[in-house]
Amino acid sequence: MKKFAVIILALALALGMTSCGNNKNDAADTTAETTTAATTADTTTDTTAPETTAAEDDTVYNIDEMSCEDIVGVIYKGSDEYAPMTGITEITPDNSEYYVGIANLETEQAVASEAMISSIAHSIVVMRFAEGTDIDAMKTDIKAKVNPRKWICVGVDDDKVIVDSIGNVVVLILDQEYGENYHANFLKLAK
Repeated sequence: MKKFAVIILALALALGMTSCGNNKNDAADTTAETTTAATTADTTTDTTAPETTAAEDDTVYNIDEMSCEDIVGVIYKGSDEYAPMTGITEITPDNSEYYVGIANLETEQAVASEAMISSIAHSIVVMRFAEGTDIDAMKTDIKAKVNPRKWICVGVDDDKVIVDSIGNVVVLILDQEYGENYHANFLKLAK
């Protein structure tokens, strides 16, 4: 009986692994299938991001006085139609390797906003570093070490990994489709 249970468990595990695959184009294939199905049914849904992004109002931001969580809020501004449901997690030296690829990362403050459904590849990480930190070296290190395929069955292509900074605030954006929109919102904080 134990052998039978082990065989069933092994088969279930094998099926689970094959369903995920290791193809970076899984998300694109699914999108194409969805688009074809929608066209066949004579219904279309526009899933593209709006032409304009972010802080289009006249709000003046002082990034030096904002918390990392407030910065995340500005990055999401105007993305209600396409942003996934997310949760905010404080990044500590203990969990930094999962979020940015660097173990025991020391920051003044850092948060991650990730999709609450683990099969959606979406993460925005905002980190504030101490004055005197070599921000360019930090960005290079993060870009080289972050795992853009850390989720179950999904990931972000390497060329869609965005790491940028304003002053001593560094942002890491992992989003296959709308990363540039979030990045544009972040850059508006420099004004």
